[in-house]
Amino acid sequence: MLKVAKKTRSNLEKFVSSIAKHFDELEADDHDSETLQGFSVIASVTLAKAFSQEGVDCSVILGKYEDSAHCWVETGGEIWDLTLTQFSKKAESVSVIEKESKDGKEYRRGQKLDLRKLKNQFKDYPTEFQPHNHIIQKLVP
Repeated sequence: MLKVAKKTRSNLEKFVSSIAKHFDELEADDHDSETLQGFSVIASVTLAKAFSQEGVDCSVILGKYEDSAHCWVETGGEIWDLTLTQFSKKAESVSVIEKESKDGKEYRRGQKLDLRKLKNQFKDYPTEFQPHNHIIQKLVP
């Protein structure tokens, strides 16, 4: 699973770099191509689809990390976070955290996302940052 997650993160970094020029045009100061701030939804949905293709049972969770809205993937007792780097420069590019650990308790669970209804759930996001299926399919390794 780690290999799939690392490839997904790499694909995401390339995608974000390719659209970074739009950040200023969109006044998207809450998005960052280096830390992947603002891309937790796209990253998590992509990772969940990649895991599903590998037969891994997982869920995409939208909740809070510290005081910020955040999205991650849960598999059994683990949290998989490809964008924890936006909160800490010490974070790994692919962070795997035990849910019951001290670090895992920083994640405040919100709702499990229904991947079939993503379009409606994120319609207020700028188009470039919405988890459109055609974008996700390009990013899945």
